Amino acid sequence: MIVNNFQAMRWLQTLRDKTLTPKLTLSLHRRITQNTLDTGDAAGRLRRSGEDVVVDLHGEIVHRPPPAEQLEQRLVDLCAFANGDTPAAFIHPVIRAITLHFWLAYDHPFLDGNGRTARAHFYWAMLCRDYGLFSFVSISTILRKAPASYARAFRETETDNNDLTYFLLA
Repeated sequence: MIVNNFQAMRWLQTLRDKTLTPKLTLSLHRRITQNTLDTGDAAGRLRRSGEDVVVDLHGEIVHRPPPAEQLEQRLVDLCAFANGDTPAAFIHPVIRAITLHFWLAYDHPFLDGNGRTARAHFYWAMLCRDYGLFSFVSISTILRKAPASYARAFRETETDNNDLTYFLLA
């Protein structure tokens, strides 16, 4: 897993001038999760119908992501947002990157490896906007130090009409 993340981060450096596409997202997920997943064919593919619930270690449902049937279009929309192709007012690159992280983690498009892939998308977004120093910040370490805060921010965002303020401030 560590080697995959290291290689993915190096690969991201070569993509700083590329636009994000669903195909690129699937390739990134494959690189991050190759030979680390329990389901052999899950690396680099979207969740399938019936794989729509996220449970914790105790078997409790903690998140019901969008149905698998919606994932292809949601990924297209996510990429358009990531690339700045949406007709919105200016969004600061850091806010856009954090939103991208949340969006991918919320959609949970993969059977496993969603968090790692979401963090990689954050790094890609920062690199593309010339915030390369962010690649030296370990988001995983930050999240590991305050997992309850991260989980609470997700839950509060979901239960408050997707108000990302909770996640942005976490």
